[in-house]
Amino acid sequence: MHDLTPVHDPTPDVTRVLVVDDDEDIRGFLQVVLTDEGCSTAVMPNGQLALEWLEASPHVPSLILLDLMMPQMDGWEFLARANQDPRLRGIPVAIMSAHRTVQDAFDGRASHFRSFFLLPKPIDFSRLIAIVAGVMPPDKALGE
Repeated sequence: MHDLTPVHDPTPDVTRVLVVDDDEDIRGFLQVVLTDEGCSTAVMPNGQLALEWLEASPHVPSLILLDLMMPQMDGWEFLARANQDPRLRGIPVAIMSAHRTVQDAFDGRASHFRSFFLLPKPIDFSRLIAIVAGVMPPDKALGE
């Protein structure tokens, strides 16, 4: 069982990132990198637990880093369900995937969502930081 308690700072001007990936090593790596960059993070191993966490959280994240292939609820189903919730629909999402065909699938399925980024695996650190910087509040700077 996973603790659904929000693990981020509830201050309004912090950049909150939700990491949804079934690989524990990737979740841990991303949590360390994002925390080092000044972000508050929560990590979930699948889409179902991520949706439960989002429903329980008083604050929506600034960004969701989302793997596509996960057990219990994959990334595509998570996106479809999140799109039905007006509170979640506008959250920027970075799709993490190692599959070459993800660009085609992304283009075909992501048109219903407002802000999407592709973050191919293995994850390029500079691309990750650029995506996070793009969703940070204007008065914040990474690493400060």
